[in-house]
Amino acid sequence: MRMAAQIDNTLHKKVAGFVRAYLDAGNGDDTGERQDRLRWVCVGLEWLLDRLLKGCEGWSPGFMVDGILPESVIVVSQDELAAC
Repeated sequence: MRMAAQIDNTLHKKVAGFVRAYLDAGNGDDTGERQDRLRWVCVGLEWLLDRLLKGCEGWSPGFMVDGILPESVIVVSQDELAAC
């Protein structure tokens, strides 16, 4: 497997793990731990989006994704998040 593909696969797995940990924390519980898990979801999505945009037409190498706000993530179901 090429190094870039290996990195992408690892990154996808990390982000999936962050999302699963957040969803497993439960909807009604707004503890500090759940908020930390949501922050990791946002960081993971930021890394993933930055990686996906690199090399796309119109995306300059100097550009970077600089933050996904926790308020922009909503729980759609027990298995799904969405951005709003």
